Amino acid sequence: MKDMGYLKFYASGPRSDGQDVLISVQTTSQRMIRARFIRIKPRWYGGENPCMRFEIIGCNFVCSKTPLGMESGAIADHQITASSVLNNDYANYGTALARLNSKGSWCGQRWTSTWIQVNFLRTVDIYGLIIQGRYQSNEYVTEFYLKYGYDENSLIYAKDNYFKKLYASGPRSDGQDVLISVQTTSQRMIQASIIRIEPWWYDVEYSCMRFEIFSCN
Repeated sequence: MKDMGYLKFYASGPRSDGQDVLISVQTTSQRMIRARFIRIKPRWYGGENPCMRFEIIGCNFVCSKTPLGMESGAIADHQITASSVLNNDYANYGTALARLNSKGSWCGQRWTSTWIQVNFLRTVDIYGLIIQGRYQSNEYVTEFYLKYGYDENSLIYAKDNYFKKLYASGPRSDGQDVLISVQTTSQRMIQASIIRIEPWWYDVEYSCMRFEIFSCN
């Protein structure tokens, strides 16, 4: 387990019988661990030998999905940025039009590695996304990667088994929205202050999208 790129050390004791304390495995990037195996490696211990008794506590996960503010405007225009805007035409393809159910969409420049990102200006738990194509058009993103983190210069990819996770998003017509979970093999949610969507495959000519980001209460 790591915190900000470094091995995380957990403090456990000393504890006497009847003085049990629950030690959270939470890190800066995840609240829970999702795994088939867990290994505890003692670093320091009292007495001559590393002795322990332990229990592992799970968590019954019930999610009340909450939109974070793309559609409502709670996320301001200046918090939404992109690597490019088609033809530099912000009136018709700008990032402000990337909001779910807007009468348009963001579109990136053709044949380039494009991305669009949101800076929440605070740490949030991200559960999933709804992604739409361009309004009344057949231009939409079908597959994408996700990057996230706390600083724009040190974002990391969401991964499954050490490989970048490719998410499928479409096609979706208006009124056929599907919530796409960001869950990976190691975490149910992403904890970050910045999330970046990198279109990988799209139909027709341009990578166009509108979206909402959901947290989990």
